[in-house]
Amino acid sequence: MGTELADPIESPPMHPTDSAVVRIGVWRVDPAVDEIARDGQPVKLERRAMQTLMCLAQAKGQPVSVEELLDRVWAGLVVTPDSVYQAVASLRRALDDDPRAPAYIASVPRRGYRLVAQVTPWVDAPVSPAGKQEVALSVARPTLRTRRILTALVFCALGIGILGYVVLNREGRSRSAPAEVRAKTLPALVGDKSIAVLPFVDMSATHDQEYFSDGLSEEIIDHLGRRRDLRVIARTSSFQFKGKNEDVRAIGQQLGVAHLLEGSVRTSGEALRVTAQLIRVSDGSQQWSAAYDAKTGDIFKVQEAIATSVAASLGSAITPVHSESEGAKPGLPAYDAFLRGKYFVQHATKEDMQRAIGAFKEAIRLEPTYAAAWARLADAYNLQGVWGWTRPASVYGPARAAVDRALALNPNLALAHAVLSDLEWNYQYDFAASRREELLAQQLDPGLADYSGNNSAAAEADLNGDLQQSIVELEKAVQDDPLDSSLQMDLAVGLLWADRTEESERVIRALIELQPGSDGSHAVLAEILRAEGRSDAALAEAQREPDEASRLAAYADVLWTAGRHAESDARLRELQSRFADTNALAITDCYGLRGDKDAAFKWLERAIRNREPAVTTMRVDSYLKSLHGDPRWTTALHNINLRE
Repeated sequence: MGTELADPIESPPMHPTDSAVVRIGVWRVDPAVDEIARDGQPVKLERRAMQTLMCLAQAKGQPVSVEELLDRVWAGLVVTPDSVYQAVASLRRALDDDPRAPAYIASVPRRGYRLVAQVTPWVDAPVSPAGKQEVALSVARPTLRTRRILTALVFCALGIGILGYVVLNREGRSRSAPAEVRAKTLPALVGDKSIAVLPFVDMSATHDQEYFSDGLSEEIIDHLGRRRDLRVIARTSSFQFKGKNEDVRAIGQQLGVAHLLEGSVRTSGEALRVTAQLIRVSDGSQQWSAAYDAKTGDIFKVQEAIATSVAASLGSAITPVHSESEGAKPGLPAYDAFLRGKYFVQHATKEDMQRAIGAFKEAIRLEPTYAAAWARLADAYNLQGVWGWTRPASVYGPARAAVDRALALNPNLALAHAVLSDLEWNYQYDFAASRREELLAQQLDPGLADYSGNNSAAAEADLNGDLQQSIVELEKAVQDDPLDSSLQMDLAVGLLWADRTEESERVIRALIELQPGSDGSHAVLAEILRAEGRSDAALAEAQREPDEASRLAAYADVLWTAGRHAESDARLRELQSRFADTNALAITDCYGLRGDKDAAFKWLERAIRNREPAVTTMRVDSYLKSLHGDPRWTTALHNINLRE
């Protein structure tokens, strides 16, 4: 049953008006009498089932959402999406249509349904081909949608899935440039209490509320993640399917979950409509659904209602833990700015990070006591340093001031403790303080869905110089985030450093196939090919690298190994002149590869002065092996609070 939180959204009725007899596939369809017939055998349809069929026919092969069908066929009535699902099911039975291989009505994940059969006027007598005409209602049978599919070898052996655009580790515990990437293994065994929340679809008239629908999805992930007996897939994996028309069962299998939650959001002024349905992956059936009509200011109630209903449907008990959404709720304008900030952060570009900072500052201006906005502002500053968009040494001050303000406003805000943990690890190299803050964050909110510490064990292994354990920990991490590209790319780099180049190459090529323009991936492949002695292929990959710092470093390494030292020196000088304040460790790697210890130590000291987060991986970085055993190595370790 739908949950009505306020007056329903009123939409003007849009009933199918075409009463002409038409042919849909092999069926004669007569809307005037609600009847279809095949081979002279009539089948009576319920009135609203016929209207649903005609709505789909008039869409000319385009998807029609559940919300649109509710508005057109059930206008003025308070019903749930179940009414649409039942009408479609009855149509499929009447049309003898198999939903697994539809010839008439196809499901479009997170978008609704579309008619795939051809629609033409019905004629009772044959006509010559020259006189045959199609009416505006006709649609052509679509071709099969092209899908990107990994080879069985890569998928089964390495578990590579669809990747996103984020290049560095979410917490900033990243490998050093130019090889700034991470990977995954097979999903964990599917338990019945496992779920992924797919990004809700923006159904607003202007389609400019995507940040709002994304924010709703993230909050539901956060709510569900606080149920200790549920396995909830992280945002980075579930959002990989945004805008993709994949079968829900295929999505569930890739994510390793038993259930998927999908839905849509539509806003119109102060009116809000949210629909949600819980799908059982094993057979694609609907386990629960609801529609919520409310005021936009009631969004927090809608989030809580959906999460509570889904948890109950999965047989879960609600565990009371602290989260950023507890306490006094912000006003809608501040919350709107907050959601825009989170949305921009996920785009992971220099320009969008600046926009995110502006949005969080706007939320704080509107509500100075908005603790979560202060914490997110601190995180945005942190990421600017992690991703090399600003000098890392300049990040800690403003980020620390923002997170301190968040904790002063709400000492139990798990997010703020998680951000503080990162700041201490990335810029102060105070690993003990970082561990304390991370533990506190996990105790306060074990879910912390969109700010997970799932790389912390791998980071600890890196810090201790145990590369093999780091790889093992990365493989474990992907069980809760199986499609996180940063994990996948980190694994590719770890395998390269471990001299397992064949495995590393398979991983990175699969990532490039799925995300050709991702920063860092072509540079990583160039380094792998260089290590394998394939200089020409390595140079071609370096040329394809979109990130300038990574491209220059890869060129310098490949050209040096190929014996083209003058050209290599030119690229390295350019790297130094342009990126010394943000990518000194990449320069260190170049000199380490050459065996130039003096220059390597000079730039390693510079990287530490820069407070570059990636120096915490120096013990496992194979490019720096030539520096081990030198007294200056012990000094460098001491400078980041480590011992030999």
